[in-house]
Amino acid sequence: MTMKQLIVLSASVLLIAAATNTIAGKKCARAEGNMIVGKVTMDCLDVKGSAKFNQTTIKGALHINGPLTAKSSSLNRINIVGNTVLHDSTVSGLANVTGSLEASDTAFKDNIQASSQSVTLNHSTVRNIKIKSDKPHQITYVYLNDNSVVSGNITFVGGKGVVKNQRSKVLGKIIGGKILE
Repeated sequence: MTMKQLIVLSASVLLIAAATNTIAGKKCARAEGNMIVGKVTMDCLDVKGSAKFNQTTIKGALHINGPLTAKSSSLNRINIVGNTVLHDSTVSGLANVTGSLEASDTAFKDNIQASSQSVTLNHSTVRNIKIKSDKPHQITYVYLNDNSVVSGNITFVGGKGVVKNQRSKVLGKIIGGKILE
């Protein structure tokens, strides 16, 4: 690919025509470099580089080794190694993020597992959050803002966690940390 950039502006075949591999029996689109993906639906996607989604649907696994920014997108299982920003999106499967996670107006139908210093939810929902620091003995933070709801537990692996709660709800327990209102 020239300029290490793949642009998909509509439901075209460009991305799907990229090299493919098989994940869980499905042909998955693969790409390297910087991607901008528009309104398209894919079974699964494997990216080495940064990705920006706008109205993108990934029905299966999404693996990105690089940062992700998604707006108005519908994702299933995500595994991101890089900072992740989601806006007005839905994640139906497990969200596994290594790096910071910031979500606004986003519904996580399953759990968040993060290896990060912080997870920030603004007007978003999730079942459970499990977070561990990427550095030993470091305090990890979960920021809950603007009527976010955690319907289950927030677990801090390593026991050094802080939940900063601004007009939000945690319906389960805080494990390995404390809550500051």
